[in-house]
Amino acid sequence: MSIRKVFFYILVLIVLSCGHISNAYAQPNPRFEGYTPTDRFAFSMGLNKGGATNLGLEFEYMPGNVFGWFLGTGYMGVNAGFNIHFDRDVRSNAIGFAIQREGPILEHHRTYASMHFLLRTDRRIESSIGFGFVLEEGPNLPRNLRNETFIFQYTIGLYFSGAAR
Repeated sequence: MSIRKVFFYILVLIVLSCGHISNAYAQPNPRFEGYTPTDRFAFSMGLNKGGATNLGLEFEYMPGNVFGWFLGTGYMGVNAGFNIHFDRDVRSNAIGFAIQREGPILEHHRTYASMHFLLRTDRRIESSIGFGFVLEEGPNLPRNLRNETFIFQYTIGLYFSGAAR
């Protein structure tokens, strides 16, 4: 069995288990009595955001207690995924999973699935560190980067959050 299939099955199991994680946080907790989350969306921009491009933008929407979806785009790249936050606010730290595509849309460099840890501060600074597994190599990938299966990722940038009205 190839590494791509193993990673795909692990990713499917993680996605299926997210419902159980959300239910665990949905139980009554005295710490959160009377707490109403205010910030439900975040807009971020910075280095290596939006598909691991040099400069990019991402938008995250948090419809539930701890689960948030995000979409991003940047200079020649796109990404989409979800974050599982440690608190009931989009400004909290999170663990995230994404599918990212580098390069121009029709003639891309590579596509990969990734996992990251997202750190957001109260001062509107965010950064993440993670890793990804290459799923597909495109026609524009330079020869010296071919046959890589594992890549290291990082981002740093600013974020702005608000309430959905």
